[in-house]
Amino acid sequence: MHAHLPDTGLDQHEETARAVIAEALTRTGATLCLAPWEGDLHSDHEAAGRAARRASSDSGVTVWAYPIWMWHWARPGDQRVPWHRAGVLPLDGEALDRKKTALACFTSQLQPRGPQQAPVLPPAELVHHTRAFETVIR
Repeated sequence: MHAHLPDTGLDQHEETARAVIAEALTRTGATLCLAPWEGDLHSDHEAAGRAARRASSDSGVTVWAYPIWMWHWARPGDQRVPWHRAGVLPLDGEALDRKKTALACFTSQLQPRGPQQAPVLPPAELVHHTRAFETVIR
């Protein structure tokens, strides 16, 4: 499902995102919602996380959040990260393959940005996103 919301400026459309997520949770009978972490230090990720948390709260659905950009800036013990709420969600082979396929769609993040300019997500960064588990914040 694609909500056709903008890439950048999602905070301007957060209520629409909340409604779309709430409808999906209800339609699927979800008991768990996985969403970007609200503390990720990326405005779209944070807005999506807030929208998911509000939609899930309205529906009585549990939310687990996953960090994306946190792997760029956080180090072990970073006080901005609620490490005590972190956990590991194992991914089976099919889920990992689907995740890798989804990651490959983000060519603007994976390709060099110009002559002698590295991609936004260098290979060392991709390691966090292609492991056989997902780090979640509960």
